[in-house]
Amino acid sequence: MKKTQALGMILLLAFSFCVSLRRVEANSLATVSVLPSEITVQNVGERVSVNITIANVVNLSAYEIKIFYNSTQLDALWTSLPSNHFLEPLVGEIFYIVENTTDNVYNGTHKFVWFAGTLAPPENARSGSGILIQVVLNALTVGGPYPIAVDYPGNPYPAKLSDSLGTSIPCTSTPAQITVMPEFPTIIFIIVLMAVTLIAATFRKTALRKQRNSFIL
Repeated sequence: MKKTQALGMILLLAFSFCVSLRRVEANSLATVSVLPSEITVQNVGERVSVNITIANVVNLSAYEIKIFYNSTQLDALWTSLPSNHFLEPLVGEIFYIVENTTDNVYNGTHKFVWFAGTLAPPENARSGSGILIQVVLNALTVGGPYPIAVDYPGNPYPAKLSDSLGTSIPCTSTPAQITVMPEFPTIIFIIVLMAVTLIAATFRKTALRKQRNSFIL
């Protein structure tokens, strides 16, 4: 009986250790995100800038990412590298942009931004968190939320990350969404104002009628 209990305790501890190990591995994965995660704009045609960021990465030397969006809702205009981007060259100013296009067709309703870049010797791989690139989009229609997501169909991870030896770095991704809310239309404002005025006039007439009746009584 005691041996059975001891064996059960060992199996329970082993299972708990495996679960904890998996949680640590999941939490240590690099994450490619679109930030801010929620954006609201007021007008069709308004431009929106989002950051494609990397977090918790170790020894990143090159990356290739695709940012998907619904082309009936949004239009990607251009990408840019901020001056302090994560793979900013420090030694010989050697950072090659291998791919940089914004209107790649995926299907009848979706397109994707395609960007790839790599450091070259004598630059060293980077670890930590920061901004990879910035993407500017244009809102095409009222509504939402419209998703923007980093994904790479056919690849085991949502982005291709690699170290200086070309070894793949596992990662996850988090999307963002844009909502286009129109400004309060002038005609609606006028209608509401007229309704409020009419209600106020009605209350005033009612109050005067009650006051007149009180005088009669």
